[in-house]
Amino acid sequence: MQGIDDFLMRAQIDRDMRQGKTPNYRAAFEKPILCESFGTMAGVRKGCCWSVNCPAEDSGARTRLCSGCNLVRYCSEKCQKGAWKSPGAPHKAYCSKIRKLRGQFGADGWALLWTADMTHARFQDLCRAKSVDQELVKEIGDGSA
Repeated sequence: MQGIDDFLMRAQIDRDMRQGKTPNYRAAFEKPILCESFGTMAGVRKGCCWSVNCPAEDSGARTRLCSGCNLVRYCSEKCQKGAWKSPGAPHKAYCSKIRKLRGQFGADGWALLWTADMTHARFQDLCRAKSVDQELVKEIGDGSA
């Protein structure tokens, strides 16, 4: 997908220049970053237990979504509690930011994100329609939340 995003970005810059406009480089570069962040979040939501100390090791164990953020999965209450204050990536820090983002999307928008027909373009449209904080999306998507 990155190749398509690069092509579209360059095409928009070229189009602006041919029309005598000053290219909006920030907007051109914005799309791939948001798309990448959305892809990361979707992968996390579909994934297995997020605890680094999980004994299941991707065994396909049944997982449940964190009731706070509704994004990250855990296979047991023990794994979830252990991840809450994990030294490497404490879920406590992520959970509050993800909850904030979830609130910006609203229940209907958040549920829509995880449908099979959600595309990167639809994700961006939804972000604009809901006035979602794009910096927050990037923080969560790149793991710096």
